[in-house]
Amino acid sequence: PELAAGPPPPRAEHTATLIFLHGLGDSGHGWCSQLAQLMRRSPRFAHVRLVCPTAPRLAVTLNGGMSMTAWHDLVEPLQKIDDATVQNFAHQDDSVGLVKALVAMEAIPPNRIVLAGFSQGGATTLAAVRAMGVLLAGAAVLSGYDTHTPLTNAEITRQVPLRLYHGGADNVVPFAAGQRMYDAVKNVDKFENIVFKDYATMAHSSCAAELEHFLSFVAERLAPPLATDSGGASGSDKK
Repeated sequence: PELAAGPPPPRAEHTATLIFLHGLGDSGHGWCSQLAQLMRRSPRFAHVRLVCPTAPRLAVTLNGGMSMTAWHDLVEPLQKIDDATVQNFAHQDDSVGLVKALVAMEAIPPNRIVLAGFSQGGATTLAAVRAMGVLLAGAAVLSGYDTHTPLTNAEITRQVPLRLYHGGADNVVPFAAGQRMYDAVKNVDKFENIVFKDYATMAHSSCAAELEHFLSFVAERLAPPLATDSGGASGSDKK
């Protein structure tokens, strides 16, 4: 997929990556700009590369077949956005394949990569985590929903730390869809490290509190490995 123009390079040696997927009809450029601006303010992200791909253009049935950037098709009204009995989520597998390729292109271990996304990008994030079956550093879904992708390599995948964020006033992806996604990853998939945060007045967008929570999670999961000296000693060693 197209990558956001000029994603900011890390300010130190590249040892970690945040991959962020945009929502329906959007591009990687807007999220790249916003996240890069926030990440530049903290030395915690000096070693982190930001990658914001743009989805392919698809004919989206819900919008009368209009061509727009999309990670998968939607058929029924948004009130049924996560209903697998009426949605076909066509092209979701193709998008998961694109995410797999992006992870491979980073040429660093998956456990140094956080995958995240907003709305349809969040739905695709969860689908990719389930399908890839690798131990990522973490994953985050912002205002997303469940496309019911089967869990692969469950013993490993369940160890991926997962954060879900949703607005209580979301009029596009209903808050109830976020709750159902949380119930699925907790009680059906049985992910071991899940946090669901809600923001009572947030609509289908982001807010300062959500972005602070999200980027704190990214910084924690992608913190540089602790350095050791050549002799292997540490300050806690007995004398």
